[in-house]
Amino acid sequence: MERLRGVLVRWIGLAGYQALLQRALEDARPRQAILGSVRLEGGKVTFAPAANTAAIGSTNGSRNDNATGTADGREIGDGVLELATALIVRLTRVVGEDMALRLVEQAWPEDGPPVGGTVNGDRPDA
Repeated sequence: MERLRGVLVRWIGLAGYQALLQRALEDARPRQAILGSVRLEGGKVTFAPAANTAAIGSTNGSRNDNATGTADGREIGDGVLELATALIVRLTRVVGEDMALRLVEQAWPEDGPPVGGTVNGDRPDA
């Protein structure tokens, strides 16, 4: 997320990025309960302390790996992936798919374009 943040802040400014990220978080929260513990501070994503993630982890039926009831790394990773996806979808709505793809490629130039479809998840017509 930090790489994408750097690219987007250059193009749409910190306030624009924060607004886009806030809306993406609102979109993603219903699909990943762990995102209920996320706070946005200065355009950066932070998770609430581990004690608060215990209840979040148990609400969606996911397993907790230790006695403290903290969310496991996979659960957090899934939440971050969902948030990144929602952010890219929102970005696509604002600047169009071609420009959004170029901006994402600037953040991860060595990884190339997304595999298996377009930025919004649809398959291209063959």
